[in-house]
Amino acid sequence: MQKSLARNSIYSIAYKILSIGYPLITTVYISRILLPEGIGKIALVRTFVSYFTTLAALGIPNYGIKLIGSVQKNYRLRSQYFSELVIINALSTIVSFCIFCVSIEKLGQKADFKLLIVFSSLILFNIFNVDWFYQGIEEYGYIAIRSTLIKVISIILMLAFVRHANDYIIYAVIFCFATIGNYFFNVVHIKKYVHFSIKGLEIQRHVKKIFILFASVCATEVYTMLDSTMIGLFCEERELGYYSNSISLIRVVFSFMTAMCAVYFPRLSFLYKESRLKEFSATAQQGLDLCNYFAFPATIGLIIIADDVAPVLFGKSFAPATSTIRILSVLIIIFSVAYIAGHVILIAVNREIDIMYATIVAAAINAILNIILIRAIGYNGAGVATVCAEATVTTILYYKASKYVKRQYDFRYWASLIGSILFMVLSLIAVKFIFDSGLMRLIISVTLGCAVFFFSSCIMKNKIATYIWKQIKEFFKSKIAR
Repeated sequence: MQKSLARNSIYSIAYKILSIGYPLITTVYISRILLPEGIGKIALVRTFVSYFTTLAALGIPNYGIKLIGSVQKNYRLRSQYFSELVIINALSTIVSFCIFCVSIEKLGQKADFKLLIVFSSLILFNIFNVDWFYQGIEEYGYIAIRSTLIKVISIILMLAFVRHANDYIIYAVIFCFATIGNYFFNVVHIKKYVHFSIKGLEIQRHVKKIFILFASVCATEVYTMLDSTMIGLFCEERELGYYSNSISLIRVVFSFMTAMCAVYFPRLSFLYKESRLKEFSATAQQGLDLCNYFAFPATIGLIIIADDVAPVLFGKSFAPATSTIRILSVLIIIFSVAYIAGHVILIAVNREIDIMYATIVAAAINAILNIILIRAIGYNGAGVATVCAEATVTTILYYKASKYVKRQYDFRYWASLIGSILFMVLSLIAVKFIFDSGLMRLIISVTLGCAVFFFSSCIMKNKIATYIWKQIKEFFKSKIAR
């Protein structure tokens, strides 16, 4: 029996929030200890190392989810594909780490050398990164529980040992542990699902597809990291700190959308391989509607409450990040549509080449705009450049994906969505007039805004709200029944 998409969505949301939200949660504490300069110093090194972890991963995570998802019920093929991808991943990791070792002296001229050494562990231990396998077999429950354990331990360690501004190296060690710890549990747990063997492997059959996907992933990563890299080169560390915290906030909000969309990936891969195209189209459309349902109110709500978010979450020293948060908030919508159109639908139908072309165009646009705008208006210029580049790639990906999904305009869905957002906006404006700025106003704004939006959309019978409410009730009923 196939696992429930709704149940997997709940588990996947928890996993994504922990994976992407962990840096944001810890930053609430760390920002007050390390201040903008310390955050900027760490962000610069993480960005440098990310280029090498991208090379080490080689596009395997997305490809692996699709491949394993298509044969998740076939133990023999599942084991063979797993073994082949693990070997490819090991080779790419070794190559990437060697290149990093050659480059580290030059990188150390701008970045903190000790931080580079600590973060390099993320490259080396990528050899044990098999998260894609667990997502391919839709084991989101295990992923969420494992990640929760590691993150909780990391937060405890951070609160215990990171107490002063010069503890940034300790923080870096704990941050890396939060990722590497997952790899350890994956390796120990993997025997339950698969058998690793080097006999009868056909590694070459994956190479072309992996490199096509890697080209698109590489282009995406380059233009998503280029902004931080160029801010680090052209601006002061505190400005990179403002931008780094702003984009982290956007990504943790976006994690809700990717968490729900991610569970559609292995299912769509399976449906397309089985030539169940009508079901494929309906499932993909449901994913798009689900993302839009959360992305639009999240973007508008964040724009309204941005003046409370930066100083409350990161400290008063991060107040200049308010304008950056407002600029980047548009990315929540853009990221959501791009993710499900490109990294879910197009990969599921073997159109990785479309993603590659779109991201190369976007990378070029981002590079040009970064050079112009960062010099002109500083770190906010990087935000504008990122929004323009992401909007470009999303437009292309949506156009390509629409060939495989029969989109029909649903007036009732959009009318109820817009109406619910209007009620949410009115509630947020009312909170601003009634309460003074600060933590209490932020908590009330987020809580009331979410509640007003969800329940008003339920009252107006928005199909996604109705579906979510039904699935939540069924989820808890099944837990109680056990």
